[in-house]
Amino acid sequence: MKWKNGREKICLYDRATKKVRALTTFNLSLEANPVFSPDGEYVLFDADFQGVPNIYAVSIKTGKVYKVTNVLGIAMMPE
Repeated sequence: MKWKNGREKICLYDRATKKVRALTTFNLSLEANPVFSPDGEYVLFDADFQGVPNIYAVSIKTGKVYKVTNVLGIAMMPE
C-alpha cells in the first residue's frame, strides 16, 4: 500500500530491483485490503472506482483489472 494524492494505492515492491509498481492507474479511488489469489496470479482488493466499494482483481502480469462483485451496498475485504 502506498499513499498517492491522499488515497491508498495497491503497489508491488520488487525486492531485486527495489522498485515500486502501482497495480492500477485510477487516481481518484481508494484501494484497500489486498490479498494474493491462491495461484499468485492476481491481487484481489476492494476499491471505490465507481463510487461504491466493490471487490476487484488485477492481473500481476498484464495489469488488467476485473470487477469481481457488483453490489449496491458495500463489498470489502476479499480475503
